[in-house]
Amino acid sequence: MPKAGSRGMTRSLFTRALTEVFPAGLGVSLAADEVLSKWNLTADEALERGYDPLEVWQELLRETDRDTEENLFWHLRDLKKAH
Repeated sequence: MPKAGSRGMTRSLFTRALTEVFPAGLGVSLAADEVLSKWNLTADEALERGYDPLEVWQELLRETDRDTEENLFWHLRDLKKAH
């Protein structure tokens, strides 16, 4: 079931993260084609149904074995640099 609200990652940040963490179009392809077992939906489908972009991002990383701390919290990296 979708959760309302975002915990810090917007849809546009999700798209930017895809292109940086999964280069050469791989991220866009994964978002469209990789079925996330947690919901039995692709990332694109989960976002369209209102799931939180951060939760979708982190699940996509887990499913693709790229769930490092740096990637899981990619959306906060600019905040960390500022401090």
